[in-house]
Amino acid sequence: MSSPSWSSYMPALGSTLGSALSGAVEIASAVSSSVSTQLASKSSPDRNSTSSDRDEVVWISFDSDNVASARPQFLNVCFTNGFQVWEVMDSSSDSTEATRQTQPLRELVSVRQGYTKLIRVLPSSPVPASSPLHGHLPAVAVVSGDADEDPKLLRVYSLRNSAYVHQLRFHGEVHDVSCGEHWVAVCLKNQVIIHDLGSLDILHTFTTYPCPTSSAVLAVSPRTFAYSPNQPLRSDLIHTAPANTYGSAFLDAGVGVAGTARSAAVTIGGMGLRAVDAYLSRSPPLAHLPEASTEYAGCVLIRSSSSFEAFHHFRAHDGPLSMLRFDPSGALLVTSAVDGHNLNLFRVEGLPTPQHMYKLVRGVTSTVIQDASFSPDLRWLAVTSGRGTSHIFAINEDGAPACVETHVPGSLVCTPATEYGTPPQRGPPP
Repeated sequence: MSSPSWSSYMPALGSTLGSALSGAVEIASAVSSSVSTQLASKSSPDRNSTSSDRDEVVWISFDSDNVASARPQFLNVCFTNGFQVWEVMDSSSDSTEATRQTQPLRELVSVRQGYTKLIRVLPSSPVPASSPLHGHLPAVAVVSGDADEDPKLLRVYSLRNSAYVHQLRFHGEVHDVSCGEHWVAVCLKNQVIIHDLGSLDILHTFTTYPCPTSSAVLAVSPRTFAYSPNQPLRSDLIHTAPANTYGSAFLDAGVGVAGTARSAAVTIGGMGLRAVDAYLSRSPPLAHLPEASTEYAGCVLIRSSSSFEAFHHFRAHDGPLSMLRFDPSGALLVTSAVDGHNLNLFRVEGLPTPQHMYKLVRGVTSTVIQDASFSPDLRWLAVTSGRGTSHIFAINEDGAPACVETHVPGSLVCTPATEYGTPPQRGPPP
């Protein structure tokens, strides 16, 4: 008897995903409607305004002032001429359902003052009286500069006092800003510079493998942070994760299909060949690949967020990395290389060495994986690519095979009993 296919259970799968991601969907749908309405009202005061009069959104992200929080508390929006910070209303609060649906956001600040690349909410941790941030928290780190130049300036804007209170200038473009409980990490092309939250002095500088994209290859969890180092594997920390071929058959099949399609296009003629080649090769342009030893490419180094001691150093891919993301607990780490063909999922906490759990195949066309997010129950992983596509993978926290029976309630469960087999039983997985 042939195994049931995923496509046979798409309605049930959609229902399951809706339940697993209900909190995020509720927030996202309400926020999307609210942002569209409220930004439109602010950026288009009348129907006669031209497109040049409107605010151009260049970056948007949910955020929190607590690295351990899984619930988004803020929505950050960056424009070519400023930024906004919105508070995401808590759906579990005492506010009525009608209020949450019509007013899911509350604007905290709106600043129109030059090109803004990104902003991050700083942790609301206590700081000493001598700190330049004393009396100014909550605050956000604002990366800004001229639109025609690489943003090299980080300024701290106080949400409490509605004013800039400090600034740091760097020698290169700031790719990203991430925060631990007591520090702020500024990511440049080939460095991660850790600043103390209280004094804003430099605590540590770590050399990284030159970032091949415009994003930073850094992930932060409540207890650790991970990045791609530009150094040989440390002999005292080397861990060789066994190759997991999960999904490789799909990759091989995809390569075969792509090759067959191109061969068929040759027989169609030049127009067909150009069309297929355009699809197979088109991807967002990558930055110039770093002039560094390929021996160091694709490696991950994990350090403690408190002591900064390194305790895991392993190779995740053969090529340079483009993305690292922890799950909310920090136990799982998903990685992607610049070609974006597949992702690797590792368990990095609770074990003496990292455990390679899954190889998740995205596709055969090259693109940069831009972001990844885990569902609250750690049964689904969603990723977005530079092609504008989103992909959802079924996973299990313990690394067990993921299939229809394990992830779709009410699916067919085959229980072999005799040489002739038994009829499939419908019901939840055992």
